[in-house]
Amino acid sequence: MNEGVERIEHGPLGAEIAKTFLRGNSSLSAEQIDQITDAIHHHSLHLQVVSEHLQALGEKGKLIEIVRDADVLDGLGAIGLMRAITSKYFFPDYLPTNIKGNNWGLTSGLQPVDNIVDQINQHIRSYNNLHAITAKNLGQPLVKYMKDFVMQLEREIDHGQMTQSD
Repeated sequence: MNEGVERIEHGPLGAEIAKTFLRGNSSLSAEQIDQITDAIHHHSLHLQVVSEHLQALGEKGKLIEIVRDADVLDGLGAIGLMRAITSKYFFPDYLPTNIKGNNWGLTSGLQPVDNIVDQINQHIRSYNNLHAITAKNLGQPLVKYMKDFVMQLEREIDHGQMTQSD
């Protein structure tokens, strides 16, 4: 299975594992297990699919938002940098003429990932999809850390190009 497919399917696969585990190892009701596994199943699906599902669930959809927020937070900060670098190891690091990549500063939508910095920018942009105020508060310094990293990378590359041409 390729990395993109694994990423999309980790929610549905995790839901099946959780369902088996919870049925055999908890005193939760079938309804509670269904709600938990539904949240796990839907947390990683495309935002439009999840939005429609959340509208149908109403207040019962809060658990999906919490699980999605936790998943997004796991992709920010130093851990997010490491995930972006290791998950796209087969891509070039960055374009020397465009350190920030084509995705810098975009606020929505998935853009093609052409290099590792584009993947970092995808992680940074995921902050905009956080639901809970607490998640946004927790994520804000992590996003700043990632943006500072990309800006520092740009300064170092620019400085390296200046000193090489002197």
